[in-house]
Amino acid sequence: MQADQISQYAGAILKISIAICLLATLIFVVRGPEKDYVYMEFDGGYVALGYIERQDVYVDARLFRDGEFVTNEISRIREMLMNVGADPMEEGWRLEADAGVEWTGSERVQKLRARDLELQADGSVRGTTWLKELENLEANNRANYELVASSALRYEKPPGGISPIGRLLEAMIN
Repeated sequence: MQADQISQYAGAILKISIAICLLATLIFVVRGPEKDYVYMEFDGGYVALGYIERQDVYVDARLFRDGEFVTNEISRIREMLMNVGADPMEEGWRLEADAGVEWTGSERVQKLRARDLELQADGSVRGTTWLKELENLEANNRANYELVASSALRYEKPPGGISPIGRLLEAMIN
């Protein structure tokens, strides 16, 4: 008699397990996978970033003297501009900078430039003016990066689609 009860319980547990698995599969098929796989759109196309692991703002700057590269370290550029202060920048100095959003995705790391800056010294511009321009570029980038990011990203279902079992269940439902 105990063996009959054990097989009845085992049969009931098996039926409940199968029902739970089928229910979970049906819910997944009806709802579909989450749209959390990201593509970045830009002029002329898009690129797959994958699942976003990190989103940051960035500012890259490059300082040149008479066409020769000097540095791309922002802290050093700031220090040099502070040292010049209210004095005019000598002719021959050029500052290039760009700012935007950088994503680290499961497929790739990608930057999207939102703003840029190019300044050329003519002997009358002060170091503090350049420093203020660089700070404004950074501040505007930080203030608007979410808008830039949201307008550039497209969330989709992960590539690969539904499994064959999922397709069969989807066909049975529809």
